[in-house]
Order: sequence, then structure tokens, then C-alpha cells
Amino acid sequence: MKTLYYYQPHTLFNRVLRLPQITIQRKGILSLFTTLTMLLLSLSVQGQTSNKILINTGWEMQDAAIISKEGIKAGWEMENAAKVPQEGKVISTTKYKPSGWYKATVPGTVLTTLVNNGVYPEPLYGENNRPEVIPEYLCHTDWWYRNEVMIPDSYKNKTIWLNFDGINYSADVWINGRRVGPIKGAFIRGNFDITPFVKPGQTAIIAVRISPQPNTGVPFEHIMGTVGGPCGGVGRLDGPTFGCSNGWDWLSGIRDRNSGIWQDVFLSATGHVLMKDPLITSDLPLPHTDIASVTVQTTVQNTTGKVQKGIIKGSFDNIKFEKKVEIAPWRTLTFTFDPKDFAQLNIKNPKLWWPNGLGEQNLYSMHLSFEIDGKVSDEKEVTFGIREVSYDIPGSDNLGLTVNGVRIFCKGGNWGLDEALKRIDPKRLEAQIRMHKDANFNMIRLWGGQAASKILYDLCDKYGIMIWDEFWQFNAADPLDQDLYMANVRDKILPIGGIKL
Repeated sequence: MKTLYYYQPHTLFNRVLRLPQITIQRKGILSLFTTLTMLLLSLSVQGQTSNKILINTGWEMQDAAIISKEGIKAGWEMENAAKVPQEGKVISTTKYKPSGWYKATVPGTVLTTLVNNGVYPEPLYGENNRPEVIPEYLCHTDWWYRNEVMIPDSYKNKTIWLNFDGINYSADVWINGRRVGPIKGAFIRGNFDITPFVKPGQTAIIAVRISPQPNTGVPFEHIMGTVGGPCGGVGRLDGPTFGCSNGWDWLSGIRDRNSGIWQDVFLSATGHVLMKDPLITSDLPLPHTDIASVTVQTTVQNTTGKVQKGIIKGSFDNIKFEKKVEIAPWRTLTFTFDPKDFAQLNIKNPKLWWPNGLGEQNLYSMHLSFEIDGKVSDEKEVTFGIREVSYDIPGSDNLGLTVNGVRIFCKGGNWGLDEALKRIDPKRLEAQIRMHKDANFNMIRLWGGQAASKILYDLCDKYGIMIWDEFWQFNAADPLDQDLYMANVRDKILPIGGIKL
């Protein structure tokens, strides 16, 4: 038996799964993921930072080609030694005065913004999505986003972070004339320490250059007489993106290929030590369910050049635990609270989470913090469920899901794009998930991994829906950059849990 460890802090997998020996018969990763994605049955709730400040409003957007011409005319167009455009150095300062920019929709896509500004008609109505109405040019140029944000006074003497939950396909991020870093892949987060570049109580200028996926392909035009189709074409080679936006047999091409800032942007502040991606797992001594062992794991990062000593504290449901730790300069360490060492983490008569139709969807709320000299450096609120999932049938290679010792008959729907322009309305999304519950479904297949909004996972927790996540496994097309693919896989899971292969 080969053991692969798939973890989730809330119950993506609340146990170690023992998988049969996997043989990879060809070079590439998709044959491996054929097996792994069958296991990603996700009940997932996010860990939330207490001082998070959303900055989704106030953004403006403009075609990078127009900005380049503007820079040449004004005399500030420049490149670095690698011949990479450096407009961000100017755009991200107060000296630059944007003119003719569009009011941007964030979260959203480039096309979302252009539709909301009346440049193009609603593409999901009639034949408005035809290329002679909305041009393919949108996915063949870069786009600049710009915002002016106030850094709160309360962030004084703290480490200040600029956070992106999701962009597509790649981004170059600038603030106050300084480049803070790149982001690549639609499902990876960007978290930047901007402390040296901003001052609490003053305005900061953020500029983000968004680049579409490199292999935009020739889109498939879906009409009444069309049968089949190229199904993503070369767009699948880019891996972690919205592969179906190049067109599928059920969808015409989306003209901007869903480029843009499609998830939340926010500021946050911590002390010298940052808490990251808490992981909570549970184990039931099946067939008994009257006790559960809960293991808590959290990663902490020392953001300074000095040794930091502190206490990791946790509490939920009148249960408390803590541990004194020491972190070397610039180090990132993971600490575990094992129920073997912390007896209070052995929970008697736990309230279990069950799939729809088998029981209640009970959830717990845990508070985690890192304290230095009695002051909170960082803290997280984590909602999690206690359940145990296994997929194996003793003596058989067949897939058979079991939750809390009960065999599950999987019933569900197929979920492609949550919305073609990433206009994810929480009320509409809740209605859609609730209808899955009302239809007696207990699972949603995330076809091609094309959805990843936090609210989707939260609602599935609430209504008892498990998730089968396929990631970006588009038929037989291996991604060109497999390291990028795996980095996005890990980061898609980490906010809702963790992965260890």
C-alpha cells in the first residue's frame, strides 16, 4: 500500500487516506490526478483574518497598449534590463493622473468591466457574444488596474500585507512606484509585504498589470448546428486557468478568456509573526462515533531578522490549548497539537458533519492566535466540521465512499463555470446550492476545477454538499508548466485546507 496524505482543515479529508499503489504509465501529471481528483470531496470553510480590509472598490482599468502609447508620448515609457515594460513605476504614483480609464469591477473580469461601462453589450444575451460584436482583441492585450487606498492608522508599527485571492492569468503588482512581485495562475494567491513602501494614515497607489493566458487559441463558436468542438484547444496547455473560456462543446469562446482580478483584494496587518493556513483534522475510531480525536496544525512565519518567542493559543467549544514556541529569524515553521499530547482534543460525543440526507451539517468555530508578550501578533477564525471519509472497499479496487462509517450513494450535478464573467452573486449562488440540497443531491462535480470562490465552499458546508474537484484536468492535455500547475493545486487547497503528497 502506498500512502498519499490529503489533508483539509475542515473536512476536505479529515483523515489520512491509504490509496492503492499508483502506477504512472506515461510522463505527465494527469494520470496521477485522475486518481487524486476522485478523492477531493470537499467540505471546506476558510480561516479568516480579523483585521482584513477589503479594497474591491475604487479600481480603474485601461488597455496596456494605450498606456504604452501614452508613456511614449509623455516621455516616461521605459523598460528594465530584461526588456520588460515598467509603466507600473509611473502609474503607481500620485504624479500619474489617469484619464479615460474605465471604472473597474473587482472581483470580475476585463469583459465584466467593459460590459458594465457600456463598451460592449451583455454577452450572454442573444448573439452578443459573436466575435464581430465583442472582439478577440480583449485576450491579446494586457490590462492595467489602478487604485488609491488609505492605509489605516491602526496598522502603525505592524507588518502590512497586500493580498490577492485570485487573478487571471498573470499579474505584475506595483505600489507607490515599487514593484512588489508577480502572480501567475488563476488559482494561486498573491500575498505581499508592503510595509517598506507605505505609511499608515497615508494614501497608497496600487497598479496591477494583468496578462491573459499565453495560449489563447482560436475560440470555438457554439451555434445551434454545431456538434462537438475542439473543447478548449491549446488553451488547456496553460493549466491553472479557465480552460473552457476558449470554447467547449457547450460554450462559445469568452473573448477576454476571463482575464482580470476575479477574486477579492484586501489589506491586512500582523505583528512580527504571521499565522498561515491552519489545518484541522479529525479521526473517528469507527465503527464508534462517540469520540473524535482532533489534530490542529498551523504554520507560523517570522517576518523579522530577530528570534521571536511566543505562544500559540487555540480554543473552540469550551476547549482550550496552547504551546510556547520559538522561531528563528525569517523562518517559517509548522506546529502541531496532537490529541496524544493534548488530551482535551479528544472530543466526547462530537457533533458530526453529515452529507445531505444522512444527518445534520454540524460545524465548529475555532479561534487561533499567536501572542508575543501578551499581545496578539496574528489570529485566525476557522470553521470546521468533524467527519471521517474513506473511499476504499476492503478487498476491492472499486471506488466506494464512506462518511462516518456509512456507505454513501453519490448523487450530484455537474458544475462548470460558476458564471461566464465571474459575476458571482452570493444570493444567486446560495439559491443554486440550496436547490442541490432540495433535489436530494449530496455532491457537486467541479468540472475542470473552474470554480474556487470561498462562498461556494462555505455554502456546500452549510447544505451538506461534498465537492469532487477535478482541478484543470482537461482531457488528455498535460500542462506545459507542471511546476506552475502543482503550485496552483496546492494553493487552491491551502485556504480551505492543506495538501501533502
